[in-house]
Order: sequence, then C-alpha cells, then structure tokens
Amino acid sequence: MTAFANASGGDIVFGVVEGPDAVASQITGISVSDLDVEERRLSEIIRNGTEPRFTDFEFTQATWPSQAVIPPLRTLSKKEKSRRPLFLRPQTHPTDP
Repeated sequence: MTAFANASGGDIVFGVVEGPDAVASQITGISVSDLDVEERRLSEIIRNGTEPRFTDFEFTQATWPSQAVIPPLRTLSKKEKSRRPLFLRPQTHPTDP
C-alpha cells in the first residue's frame, strides 16, 4: 500500500492464486460475510497504520461471482499531493478479524 502511494499509485487485488512459477493464475477473491464491515475494517487499518495518515484510496467496482468478495483496492499517488513519503506505523492493532 505505501509503496503504491509513494510511487504512482496502483491496484491491490485480494485473493490471487499463484501458479508454480509464482505468476498469478487466477483471481478468486476473498469471501467475507459482510462486505461493508470488511471494507470499513480494512480502511481503518490503512488510515491508522500509516504516517502521515493516508486516505487517498478507494475500493473499486469489480465483477465477481459472489457479491461478498472484497473488491480491488485502488491507491492514488501520494506524490501528487506531497513530497513527504508515507510510512507504516508500528502495528498497534490486530489485522485478523
């Protein structure tokens, strides 16, 4: 996340299966019981886990077999707004639900 933000932005896709050659072979997504709750949880981890606080990201629309799959996360470039690099804060909260 911070690498994308400190560069020119990008997309993070959750639930990618790699083949034996370590190349993405399939996107399965990660199923969750409540998509809104999971997006809020991930958003808080990102906002509270970066210094300075990073908010230039959004969950994007994607076509998945199930509606309860985390969509890709689009990270906008921090460089467009500030030259100050973005860092991860020491972990102060659990990342697992």
